[in-house]
Amino acid sequence: MPNQPRPNPTGRSRRHRGTVLLLALLVLSSITIASSGVATLILSSLQQTRTIDSSIIAYYAAESSAEQAIYVVRKTPLEPDWAESLTVAAPQQQANGASWTRTVAGKERVISAQLPRDSFIELALYDPDREGISLADAIKRVAVSWTNDPCVPEDDTCPKLVATLVKWSPGTTTWSEDASKTERFTTGVDGVPPAYITLSDVGDLYKLRLRAEDADIRDLRVQAYADDAMNTPVDLPGRIKIDTWGRYGTTQQHLTARLPRRMPLSGMYDFAVFSECSLVKGYPISCP
Repeated sequence: MPNQPRPNPTGRSRRHRGTVLLLALLVLSSITIASSGVATLILSSLQQTRTIDSSIIAYYAAESSAEQAIYVVRKTPLEPDWAESLTVAAPQQQANGASWTRTVAGKERVISAQLPRDSFIELALYDPDREGISLADAIKRVAVSWTNDPCVPEDDTCPKLVATLVKWSPGTTTWSEDASKTERFTTGVDGVPPAYITLSDVGDLYKLRLRAEDADIRDLRVQAYADDAMNTPVDLPGRIKIDTWGRYGTTQQHLTARLPRRMPLSGMYDFAVFSECSLVKGYPISCP
């Protein structure tokens, strides 16, 4: 009969013929999505690696700029405006494609440091490049503050700040014993009150040494003022601050170096060594 449907030899319904195509599309879509994700991760890793390589080159450019400035300060004669002459605003191109810029200052408004036990920091309260004259903005008072962990002063667990102030007149190299004074400031349980160090004569030159005793002193902060009421902050001389920026490609690195204008003497002179034998280096030991 002409209207009779044709027999299905497989016995399957016609409605299931598109299942294989749909399944193939799903598999291909999953593979495409996974491939795109893996490609994105690979490209991101490659870009990150390239950025890290560029940042290393930029860092070494900034470091070389800082080392050059330190060498000039330490090893060469300096003009009165040496800080301004070491400041370089225009990018300095290097052979490897990197560049750097630099700013140099011969003073700091606030000095921050970490002071381990029995170590010290020495501050020149005068201009080391003009030792024959006193400062134009004279320092009258120095405030020192720091933080510490909870401690009990009676058990000697609190750090003590030992401040030694030495003064001498401009143009001289000798001073009397009364020109040096030492004060000890003890921290307490309820916090650390600032230590105030007063300079008696603004016409003299002063050097201040701060040493940690009994424990570490954390977050040491030193600020100078031109009046006893401490309303007029002034810059601390004798300190060098070097800021350098290194650039390579699209990356930039910033490096800061802080150091004293003149290197201080060793802290070994704060201690006394007692021995019954000879301490002369390079000779046989001789004892009485």
